[in-house]
Formats: sequence, C-alpha cells, structure tokens
Amino acid sequence: MFDRFKFQRKSSNWHRVFPADQEFLRKLVAAAVERTHHSVRYVSDYVHIPYPGGDVPANTGVCTDEVIRSYRAVGIDLQKEVHEDMLRNFNAYPHGRQRGPDSNIDHRRVPNLMVFFARMHNIGRGPRMEDVLFDWKIIEHYS
Repeated sequence: MFDRFKFQRKSSNWHRVFPADQEFLRKLVAAAVERTHHSVRYVSDYVHIPYPGGDVPANTGVCTDEVIRSYRAVGIDLQKEVHEDMLRNFNAYPHGRQRGPDSNIDHRRVPNLMVFFARMHNIGRGPRMEDVLFDWKIIEHYS
C-alpha cells in the first residue's frame, strides 16, 4: 500500500512528507476509533503468526497490535511493511541480541514501529498536506 520511493530533498529543509491525503487519514482515524469498541486483554506473549497478514488472537494483544489492526483495516499490513524494511535495513532498527528480522514479533515492538515511521514519514512535524512533491528527487522505486 505504501508507495515505496526513496526521496532525497533538493533544498536544505530536510523532512519527509507522509504521502496520504485527508481521505486516508479520515479512514485511519475511523479504524482506530472502531478498535475502541473491542474487548482486548493485554497479553504480550511471543506468538507464531502467519505471514503476511498474521495477527495474535483478536481478543488479546498489546498497544501496537491495535495500531497494526487499525492500519490493516485501511489496507496496510504493518507486519509485511516492517518486515520487508527490516530485511533491507536491519541495522537501522534496535535489535539487541536478535540476529535477523522476525515477522512474528518485529512489527509488534514499539521501538521498531518508531524507527519504521521515522524512516517513512515526517515524524516531528505531524501529518500535514504540503505542496512539496517536486521538492524531492525520486532516486529509487521498490515494487
């Protein structure tokens, strides 16, 4: 779902712009609000889950599972997106003793999501709509 472009800022103002419009944000917020109507018991266990599209049991999870479920409701599989980014850029992520990406758990870890969203979006300035498309040189495309 994410258009995977690497961007290089042409000017000296370095920031990334989230490539979504207001309709996407409206749907994501609605999906997050909808998640508040579910009863979910806090369970932080390591669980083997299918890939892609895997999830822990619907009545269990941690805070990140609710974020993951909200994104999945609008067509974005954070399990897949984070795993693929970690395959390409493992050293950009905090991993301690972990030797390689693990699609069962990596997307469920807050520090990994923080790195993922910082690498993909304009963290620090919040979502905003700006007319800066041509301020960025597209240097790579991932399909």
